[in-house]
Amino acid sequence: MGDAELVGTARTATLERREDRAEFVARVVAELQAAGIDYVLLHERAAERRADSDLDVAVARESVGRTRSLVRSGVFGRPIQAVDYDVPWCTWYVLEARERGRRHRQIDFACDPWGIGRYGPAVRLALAGAEDTEQGRLPEPAAEAAYLALKRAAKGIHHDTERTALAASVAADPDGLTALLERELGQPLDLRAPLSAASGEAERALARLRRRVIRRRLRPRVFSRLLVYRMLRLWRRVAQPTGLVVSLVGPDGAGKSTLADGLEEALATAFRRTARLHLGPGVLPSPGRLLGRTVAGTTTPHAREPSGRAVSLLRLAYLWLDCGLGWLPRVAVPKRRTALVLLERGWSDLLVDPRRYRLSLPPGLVRALGALLPRPDLVLVLVAPASEIHARKPELDEREIERQLDAWRTLAARDPERHAVLAATSGAETLESAVEVVHDHLARRLAARSPGRGR
Repeated sequence: MGDAELVGTARTATLERREDRAEFVARVVAELQAAGIDYVLLHERAAERRADSDLDVAVARESVGRTRSLVRSGVFGRPIQAVDYDVPWCTWYVLEARERGRRHRQIDFACDPWGIGRYGPAVRLALAGAEDTEQGRLPEPAAEAAYLALKRAAKGIHHDTERTALAASVAADPDGLTALLERELGQPLDLRAPLSAASGEAERALARLRRRVIRRRLRPRVFSRLLVYRMLRLWRRVAQPTGLVVSLVGPDGAGKSTLADGLEEALATAFRRTARLHLGPGVLPSPGRLLGRTVAGTTTPHAREPSGRAVSLLRLAYLWLDCGLGWLPRVAVPKRRTALVLLERGWSDLLVDPRRYRLSLPPGLVRALGALLPRPDLVLVLVAPASEIHARKPELDEREIERQLDAWRTLAARDPERHAVLAATSGAETLESAVEVVHDHLARRLAARSPGRGR
């Protein structure tokens, strides 16, 4: 395929994605209007310049309850995530999408009637200055320019496209923008000249705008509200974290690393970030490194004989301490920050395959210590015929592979709510099954959390 064909294919794919987004936006608009919700779409005037990104919608305070009920009903797609901001009634939703080449859609619903957020009065101005268009309700040019200017003041200008979009928005109604900012912040601020001037002028003008917003947020009434909602958000992060810890288990050759790679990509748009761990959090050096020994390879995990009881007990205690100390910084904190934490193997691997770790201890002791550790939210058990797994990785004989498969199935049967057994015979099919299990878990969790708040 030549360069021209590649460019044409990329353009066609981009147009297809934008058409999909346009259909999604139209469906959201139709449902919002049918429900009588007071809303305004943000950024949509510049849709031709936008990537296939989140849909940002501002809603009035009196429409928040109906909006959340609408999301929970699933008319936009099955909701699987709801992440609250530190501003009241502002939530980022992730919806399951059944579209070509897309698994998720995201909607940011914003409602900040007091202007306590980073953008100051931007959301309120957008709602107050809304007009009906063929696309739905959009901010009037001055209100849209004010929203973009306040957003860029808070977040900065990082790309030329952001500067261009802001300049075009300001140019649509510069006098109206100046009047709005003067009314809200007490001083006139004309952004036309800075945006058209040499590099640095726009940044300095936006910095002045940011300082005015900060001074406004420091007023006692505004600051006290902001402090209350930040504390509430911190409590929710601890009590109801929006991340997910998924452990991938099974014999060597079952496809754990391949599935982890696939999940990291497939679920990237449902979380803020992804973390990958092996066995446990791993904040302490391995026992071998601690003793100054050369770390043995993992291609022959059963080549060395298990250690005696005393050494095995010390090794097990060390691994347990490592998992306990590392869980907070490497698992719990990312989970509270809406991360997907993929943990290959995990503590149960010591129970199923103790020889890999050269342990010669009663299984009950390993199980008892594991019960004192935090557990993953989901455990995906990969199974396949022992002959197939042996063909992929012949380091273990088929009898040992079959024993481990039986052990994993037994563990899964004891805790079916947390475990899911997946056939690991096809990479693509296994990934689709795993994604469906994760989606189901997220949807159930969301439905169980504070239904009155839509979380």
